[in-house]
Amino acid sequence: MASHSTDKETPVAAFGWDRRRARTLFWTHFPLALLHLPLAFAVIGLPGFMFFGWFALRSFRRLRHGKPVFELYEHGFVDRRHGLVRRYRYEALAGYSLIDQLWRFPFPFGFIRIQHLGLVTRIERRHFVVNEHLENIRECIALMQQGALRQRFAHARQAIDAGSRLQFGHLGMSSAGLHAGKRVLGWASFADVRTGELRSRRRSEHALQIIDATGQPWEIVTRSGLTEPALFIALLAERQSAIDTHALLRDLCGMTPT
Repeated sequence: MASHSTDKETPVAAFGWDRRRARTLFWTHFPLALLHLPLAFAVIGLPGFMFFGWFALRSFRRLRHGKPVFELYEHGFVDRRHGLVRRYRYEALAGYSLIDQLWRFPFPFGFIRIQHLGLVTRIERRHFVVNEHLENIRECIALMQQGALRQRFAHARQAIDAGSRLQFGHLGMSSAGLHAGKRVLGWASFADVRTGELRSRRRSEHALQIIDATGQPWEIVTRSGLTEPALFIALLAERQSAIDTHALLRDLCGMTPT
């Protein structure tokens, strides 16, 4: 959904490219492009030269670019990252997924770890992602989630009160309770919700654990498997006032409620 916000408004926050990351990626891809340059004349190395050369050029341009490319306003945001200027309201982020994963390389490269952080959704049938290529990305994603929560909360609450079932990735929510596939946890049987870290051999990320009235885990869902986590937590707090909303928003969404 496009926004009619204009550049005459004062942005709440503005973000440019992460120069440190751009510099690292440039010095990663540029030597690889030079390595394929001699073979490019024999055609066999041309694909590698073009591939690594394109990434090196992109990183060099981001390194030299000193102006903000992503601006947040009170009612929406302006995206200038890809040459075009696109304006959206925060509600266009409906159905977003929050990715915050730590990846570990297998042996013998176990010392290499990559932190992948981003907000992913589809806007106007196009893939939309805001990730660690922007500076201060955690602050940017937190502010975007706050904006989406402001614009989406009232409508979502009315939909649930009217008897609709809203889906948040793997979990659903309705006036009857929480849904996971064909299973239903009624609000009377809901006890608590906790955050933790789910680890595997190659990656780790935060997860949400739903506890039933018997004290047993009813369902566990990873952060990336829960769409619109901030809205889910806010709606859950409407029906279960005992949960620690601030802690959940901080640990699962990286938000600091005021």
